[in-house]
Parts: sequence; structure tokens; C-alpha cells
Amino acid sequence: MLFNRIATIAIALALLSILSCSKDEDPAVKGCTDPSALNFNAQANESDGSCTYEGGFVFYHDMTVSNNLASDNISTLKYYVDGELKKSQIAAINWFSIPECDNPAAFADEAYDLGGESSIEFDYSIRDQNENDLQVGTFTVSANTCQRIQFLY
Repeated sequence: MLFNRIATIAIALALLSILSCSKDEDPAVKGCTDPSALNFNAQANESDGSCTYEGGFVFYHDMTVSNNLASDNISTLKYYVDGELKKSQIAAINWFSIPECDNPAAFADEAYDLGGESSIEFDYSIRDQNENDLQVGTFTVSANTCQRIQFLY
């Protein structure tokens, strides 16, 4: 009799424990959870690695550089990024202030696809019309930013 009573209480407690468990957790919604990404999903609570990013860059130089280039008979500037010619322009074009990435007159890329990376480092070189390196370096483009690279000569 005592055994039956103990067994009944144990079963009741076990059932009460199992039935009282409730799941208050939100169901997993997979997606891009980074607010700085192009495809941010505000409903996502679990990252699925699908985030994509854009960033921009612009090259520029001032009037002093244009004058120095002209005195050395440099008429054309060629901009290479990661070994690929991206733009060629007249060396006399210069800026009184730093141009924005969306300036159509500048060598700029306002929406460079960074893919799934939030930042990417690039190698660059600025060459004259005879393919002589005038400036060589690296720059980093980060999500939602405009990297400005000043040409000094």
C-alpha cells in the first residue's frame, strides 16, 4: 500500500514536470543578422552566413600635384586596383576638397561588392602614361564606408 502511494506520487510528479515544461524560445529564423549588411533580416535570430556588403573608394589629388605632374610632362594617370586597370584620366583633373564616392568626375566606385566580407584589402598603383609607377600601396574598403585615397606627387 505504501509502495502504491509512493509510486502514484512519483508518477504524478513526473507527469507534472513533463507537462509544465513550456518552450518560450522563439523558433529559429535563419538569415543575415548584421544590421550593416545589404540583406539584413530584422526577423532573423540565427545567422546563416548569407550577409553581403558594399563599400566604396575614391582616388583624388590636389592642384599642387597636378602642377607637379605637368612640370614632369605627365599628362595621364592610370589607376590599377589588384593589378587591373580601372580608370585612366587626364592628370590635370584635381580637387579643392575630398570628393565623395558617388562623384562621377572622380575615379570612384561607390558600390563595390564586398560579397560576404565586411571589409577587403586591395593593392593599388597609380601610373603615368608610360606605365611608370607613381604611387603604390594598399587600402581597405569596409561595409558602408567610402575609403578616400589621396595621390601625393
